[in-house]
Amino acid sequence: MSREIIKDNRIISHFTQRVDKNFSFTRDPDKSRVITNFVNLADKLNLNPENYVCARQTHGIEVGVVTKEHVGTGVYKDTYFTNTDALITNIPGITLLTVHADCIPVQLFDPANLAVATIHSGWKGTFGEIAFETVEAMKKHYNTDPSKLIAAIGPGICQQCFEISEDVYVPFCEKFPELSADSEYIYPGKIPGKWHLNLKAFVFNSLVKAGVLPENIDNTLPCTCCCEEEFFSHRRDSKKAQAGENVTIAAMGSLICIKE
Repeated sequence: MSREIIKDNRIISHFTQRVDKNFSFTRDPDKSRVITNFVNLADKLNLNPENYVCARQTHGIEVGVVTKEHVGTGVYKDTYFTNTDALITNIPGITLLTVHADCIPVQLFDPANLAVATIHSGWKGTFGEIAFETVEAMKKHYNTDPSKLIAAIGPGICQQCFEISEDVYVPFCEKFPELSADSEYIYPGKIPGKWHLNLKAFVFNSLVKAGVLPENIDNTLPCTCCCEEEFFSHRRDSKKAQAGENVTIAAMGSLICIKE
């Protein structure tokens, strides 16, 4: 069963697990099978299955502002939010869902204005500070006070599992020189020309930079790559598939909804 992320009786906030099956339309040619997984999850969480909104994620920093006219897009209707990796809304009953298989999920809840967000932050989105951009969008559209936001950095790949090469290492060092010099953010790998990058730490820094209070950010959720029994992992499962093992290549859903 999916794992609760932000615990507040005004919202439904969850991250799916292997038992909930696949939520990526690009990882299963049978669209009806994926929709069945969406419906089953809605039933488990007492959500209206017709009120999902998903985006076409492209590892960018665009934020989609979801209103009633977008209900069902990305699941039952054509995707409205293309090139979009974060969704925000203040409409009760709409379920925002982003898809993940190691990339960092971030959820935001504005309890004062009853607004929510779900964010897909891979290394490119983390580099572009999509978490910061999403807080800025909530300030603009919902008058959100960042200091009042409740945030959760969901299950995603940990620093030990996320090995990078020079093509990722150099841009991060150039953009974040002070952070990149700290082993909490990046440390050298055992193989020359390899490093380990802490995506969650960079996301945490972006949220704080945006005005979210550190004590309001939950960064305790597990690594998708380490926890094989609980989560799918693109990095882990792809390596196994390349080695000839029979593995399922799939993705989880990070969803948030304001209760009606």
